[in-house]
Amino acid sequence: MNTEMIFRIALAVVGTVYFGIRVYYTRKTLQWDKNFFRPRGDLRQLVFVTVGFLIIAPVVIYIFAPQQMAWAALPLPVGWRWFGIGLGLVGIFLLLWVHHTLGKNFSVPGVMKEKQSLVTAGPYKWVRHPMYTVIFLVTVVYFLISANWFIGLVWIGWIVGTVVSMVRDEEAVLIAKFGDEYRAYIRRTGRFLPRAF
Repeated sequence: MNTEMIFRIALAVVGTVYFGIRVYYTRKTLQWDKNFFRPRGDLRQLVFVTVGFLIIAPVVIYIFAPQQMAWAALPLPVGWRWFGIGLGLVGIFLLLWVHHTLGKNFSVPGVMKEKQSLVTAGPYKWVRHPMYTVIFLVTVVYFLISANWFIGLVWIGWIVGTVVSMVRDEEAVLIAKFGDEYRAYIRRTGRFLPRAF
């Protein structure tokens, strides 16, 4: 088995595990809350979900028909690609941790549940939006393992566009729901990474 095949298999495994975790916790949340997919009421949510599905296509093409994505290949050192696999394993752990910590509070971005509680444990002890942090990490993982600039570009574009368009509104909704408690939480946590001081 050549090295490129190993990277394609690794990307398929990592991507499938990420997807499986998301599906598992979405189904679990649906058991608790039948209104899980209640819409935000704006175009951004539709765009977020639609583009999210579309950007999977280049990854799938790379895995099953890599010659079709060869035009965007980068001569990335093999060590960096192995590092991507290691990051992928870290990302799996972090995604499980974030979802497990959220539990019944997991919801569509920007949608507040009736019985929502403010989660400040686990990764939320240090970071207000660790789910976005993990998704950004997934983006880096897909780029490094595939060594494909197009895959990296579309994933980075998607996550940056998503964060820029949604995160302020999400925080506004949380401030409206939790008031001073959330404002105090903002002061002691980082948005995507832990605060240095």
